Amino acid sequence: MSLRVINLIASAFSLVYSVFTLAATEANQNICAQLAPLLADSVAKTINPSRYLNNLEQEILDKANLDLLEHHYYSDGAMIVDVDDDSVDDLLVWNVEGSGRYTNAEVYALAEGSLQDGKDLILKFSLDLGVLRDPQLVRFEGHNYFVYTDTGDSDGLLVSRIKRITDNKYEKQNVCFMQTIAKADTTCRHPACRKLRELIQDNDNNALFINVAWPHKYLPPAGLEVFYSSGWSTGDFDNSGKESVISRFGRRGYIYQDIYWSLLGLDVNESQIDPSLQPKEDSVTMKSVLPNEQHDRLRNTLDQQSKVLSVELKRKVKLPESGEFFLFNANKGRTYWAWDFDEAPYGRDLHIVYSNSKKSDYIGSLKVSRDQQLKPCKSQCNTSLNE
Repeated sequence: MSLRVINLIASAFSLVYSVFTLAATEANQNICAQLAPLLADSVAKTINPSRYLNNLEQEILDKANLDLLEHHYYSDGAMIVDVDDDSVDDLLVWNVEGSGRYTNAEVYALAEGSLQDGKDLILKFSLDLGVLRDPQLVRFEGHNYFVYTDTGDSDGLLVSRIKRITDNKYEKQNVCFMQTIAKADTTCRHPACRKLRELIQDNDNNALFINVAWPHKYLPPAGLEVFYSSGWSTGDFDNSGKESVISRFGRRGYIYQDIYWSLLGLDVNESQIDPSLQPKEDSVTMKSVLPNEQHDRLRNTLDQQSKVLSVELKRKVKLPESGEFFLFNANKGRTYWAWDFDEAPYGRDLHIVYSNSKKSDYIGSLKVSRDQQLKPCKSQCNTSLNE
């Protein structure tokens, strides 16, 4: 076969695949557009294709002693539903476990579509269904879809379906995902305000302004990831020409102490901190700067900013107790602080402050809104469930 013929065949396959992909994307676009108002409206009546087990089925399941249901978790359960859209009911069992409240599920084939005593349950596949919630299915235009969240809130909402590819081979296909668009409004004309607005609205690079840090689902969300990112706490914070790293410390050795923090340190790691200064529990709310001289520059800067912000906001502000912050560069490389004083720092109101070795100035504020749209998945949408 000549190279020209091979290239023609390859081009033909590529064209067919492109047409197929475009058609699938357009179909998903319609699905997502029609599903969006139903999922957003808590009053809307979506069709639930699952049913509870009857008494006999529950007795049979109890005798099976499935590992997933053997121990007490945050939540667990079972339902009968056609998971893979082959018109035959399956058994779906799940639990929600761990501090992250992970939703784990297993799907079993049923003899003639029902649980029958003496018949072994055959595991078809396992799958994860996000976090925090029991499995939710909706039936739409003749197909069953899982609706779940990867993050615990609506920002991470996903709509997926299960598809059998070949005998005993299955795939989870993400059909829709929730896209969050951040919009920043400000009357401030300072270059720092314009720069921060640009950073927040850069949809290709603004994940830290969208994603929420929420490591433990038994606690409320911590706040936007940008407030806990080391990359956004590094720089010439007092514009003195000295690059520094501002680090957050909580309970000693705790993997999430940068989120649940009580101490700020300047150019220091945990091994250099007196253990007696660190809290014994994660729930400590008092925040302060480490006492050594090494941290005086940071302490003095925050004292200046406390006074400036108290005057501007017409209420007492004591930093670092009062809020969460990140640093950014603007206006010919100068470093600015952005503060959020909400109890849950989602970046709705950001206050910008500039500091140098002599004084601090209030620059302006931004109000940030978040618009959510259910969009069709376009890349890396499918996950094999048999690997």
